[in-house]
Amino acid sequence: MKNGEKIKNCFLLPEPAAVIGQRIRERVLRWTGLPVCVGLGPTKTLAKLANHLAKQDPRWNGVCDLQALSEDEREAQLATVPAGDVWGVGSRLSRRLQALGLETALDLSRAPQALIRQQTSVVLARTALELRGKVCLALEEIAPAKQQIRCSRSFGVLVTEQAELIEALAQFTSRAAEKLRAQQTLASALGVELTRRPQHPGLPPQTRCQVVALPEPSADTRMLVAAARRGLQRLLPPARTDQPYTKAGIILLGLTPASQVPSDLFAESLESARGQALMATIDQINQRFGRGTLTLGSVNPSPRWQRREAHRSARYTTRWDELPVAVADG
Repeated sequence: MKNGEKIKNCFLLPEPAAVIGQRIRERVLRWTGLPVCVGLGPTKTLAKLANHLAKQDPRWNGVCDLQALSEDEREAQLATVPAGDVWGVGSRLSRRLQALGLETALDLSRAPQALIRQQTSVVLARTALELRGKVCLALEEIAPAKQQIRCSRSFGVLVTEQAELIEALAQFTSRAAEKLRAQQTLASALGVELTRRPQHPGLPPQTRCQVVALPEPSADTRMLVAAARRGLQRLLPPARTDQPYTKAGIILLGLTPASQVPSDLFAESLESARGQALMATIDQINQRFGRGTLTLGSVNPSPRWQRREAHRSARYTTRWDELPVAVADG
């Protein structure tokens, strides 16, 4: 800078939100090949509704900014959206709203709060306030830790063998333990769920659950799988083990941050330094080389009961054998 040269104040006007939204769409499409739409609004519910409008109406060109509209223009847009398409409403609740004469998102936003609370719930009352532009759902920049972790799957075939149930529970527990360690929490109990086919046609499936308390809070896959085995033994009938099961799952309960759990000087725990280092090493290897690279011996990599995925989309970004192949003519 030369002597005597003065620095002029320069104020840059912020870009319109719609312009930023278009840049987001372009970058996601260029980097991933996935077309997306962007919804902008003063509240979470209005932003979700704006995204719905951007998908449905081509006039928005993939980006809908409800905050840039006047109040009359915003209400005109709300009048075009059925109440069942509002975030958190759904088809079942929309039928109850129709019985109250609330057909559209605009009707829901104008409905008296006392009526919504009395006929539905406080949650829907907050949704109605959000449609009016009043913030009721805070934006979470960091997702809070889960209070419980569930992992369950329906079987591709009917399962009658206890060994296959053990394989399934071991796989589900291993996956849940990875999530548990990822958020740096420990579980105090584990629940085992089994769903079996009804004995008589027309009856709903029967689901039973058994909760097993852990000796101490843990995130060690070995300890959790052992607890799942104990829960399975309590659930299975002692005289009959050939009943057809259609689904199984586990739930990790009593989650506590690992930093807040006091250590026991007299317990021989798997949560020792060696156990924590082992679990950390397994997680690092699986993150680098793919899930399931290292597992417990009780986990079957190709089980017979695996869920059927005949109509699954190709996994272009994670599987080499599913990459699209271009063949030149001639």
